[in-house]
Amino acid sequence: MLLFFILILIFLYFYNMYYKHIGFSALLIFFISTVCLSLFSFECIYREIDYFLSDELYYINFALDKVPYHVDRFLWFFINDLILNHDISLNNFALKIINIPIAACLLIVLWLIFRDKRVFWIPIILPYFALIATKNIRDIPIFLFTALTSFLFHHPKPIYVVFGLISLTMLFLLRPFAAGVLFIILLIQISFFTIKPIYRFKISKKHLIKVFLIFIICLSILPITLPSFKTLTARYYDWYIYTTGEGRSMMERNRVQSDPLYASGSKTRDFLVAGIRYAVTPIPTSLIKRALEGGSSWGIVDDLIRVINQIGYYLMILFLIINAQYIHTVFLKLAPSGKAIIMSLLTYWPIYSWHLYGVTHQRLKLPLQIVVFLIAMGVLEYKKNYRMSFMKS
Repeated sequence: MLLFFILILIFLYFYNMYYKHIGFSALLIFFISTVCLSLFSFECIYREIDYFLSDELYYINFALDKVPYHVDRFLWFFINDLILNHDISLNNFALKIINIPIAACLLIVLWLIFRDKRVFWIPIILPYFALIATKNIRDIPIFLFTALTSFLFHHPKPIYVVFGLISLTMLFLLRPFAAGVLFIILLIQISFFTIKPIYRFKISKKHLIKVFLIFIICLSILPITLPSFKTLTARYYDWYIYTTGEGRSMMERNRVQSDPLYASGSKTRDFLVAGIRYAVTPIPTSLIKRALEGGSSWGIVDDLIRVINQIGYYLMILFLIINAQYIHTVFLKLAPSGKAIIMSLLTYWPIYSWHLYGVTHQRLKLPLQIVVFLIAMGVLEYKKNYRMSFMKS
């Protein structure tokens, strides 16, 4: 619980700093997550379902058995080890709430980037985000370090790029491919912002310092990171070869039961269908049906919250379809850090569509849903400002 209170103090420090701008809306995540956890806890008691499932137990067992950490999940293994073996875990309860203050910090970082208080509505419109904050999984920290790295790399003060590289390292220790994708996006952005001013002889001293710091730090840590990078690259390459070769038929059986609707044999066609499946499923009616039949292994509460989540998500998609003409303009008007977050989170869509036929757990679809929320929020703000400027004129 000590680590939980440390994270609460970190949140409160920044909350106090920005309270006049964000008000009480930043506290919504605590309330909604607590309600979700309470409902789930009652279900566990009265229906005798497991309190920890799947990946949650995976991390717990690793920590309790003192198994050596994997590089690609090091940070979450470490946190589990710290809480279970060196902290007051309260019968592992601390692991159920450790992500809540992390989610609250994530929302503050998103507010710093987008400067729109509606980011604090994410747990209302997408309540599955709040439920995932009560699970012992690494998704919420991954989102946090993705947002934090983007924010710090684009901070006007060059020294912040050092903290950005530290944040990127934390992301690497949670999900290496996410860190790699984000780093490439940031490098492209920084290269664009550097080459263009150089061409016009207008590059600023601050920007040159930032580029120089990135180069020096990357060069200095290269000997340390190169062995891990080579190992992970080889592992991802082997996985790619497997899933595009002999493992493809196994993936078909496991994910879509070799249904020709999803596994026709045409890679392009199957990829497009899988992309649609990733983007629009699960359908609320199927979740309601499953809840009435007793729910999934995650419980009825999980299914019902997903129903609400999907309804909110569909409404946002409908809103964007109706206002599709504004999407490109809104994206272009975003701060570079906002563009980096959106592009980084969007990569989950093709990756999981390709490797898992778009059939994966709801939590792995949250990146796309958060992107939809952020773009819808931007379109709403753009239309509001457009109407105000039209009325003034």
